[in-house]
Amino acid sequence: MGIFSEIEGIIFMTSWNTDGGVFRHALPIVDWMVKKGYRVKVLTHYRETPHGFNLNVEDEEFVERCYTLQGKRKDELRTLNTEIIFDALKEGYNLFVAEDLGMLPMEELLEIFPR
Repeated sequence: MGIFSEIEGIIFMTSWNTDGGVFRHALPIVDWMVKKGYRVKVLTHYRETPHGFNLNVEDEEFVERCYTLQGKRKDELRTLNTEIIFDALKEGYNLFVAEDLGMLPMEELLEIFPR
C-alpha cells in the first residue's frame, strides 16, 4: 500500500445519510476505504440539525453523530462532542479528513487541531 501503509485509521468528518452533495461525494470514498480494510470512523451532524434532508436509513456501525451545523446551539445538543474525536485519536486513528468546512463547528475543531 505504499504511503497508505502508515494509516491506522481514518476519521472522516462529513455530512452522512442526507440528500446533499457532500454525502454523495463522501459515500464512495468511505465505501472504498472500508472495502480496502481501513478502519473508518465517520463523524457527522446530529439528525436534529441536518445538512439537507435526512435519509430514512439506519447509520452504519462506523458512524457517530456528534455535532451541530456550524457549531450553532440547538436545544440540549452539544455543539461538538470532542470526546469522540479524542477517543478515536487514542485508538490509533491518525488521519483526519474534513469535508465542507463551512458546515462544521470550526471554533471547536480549531481547539483540537490548532492552526
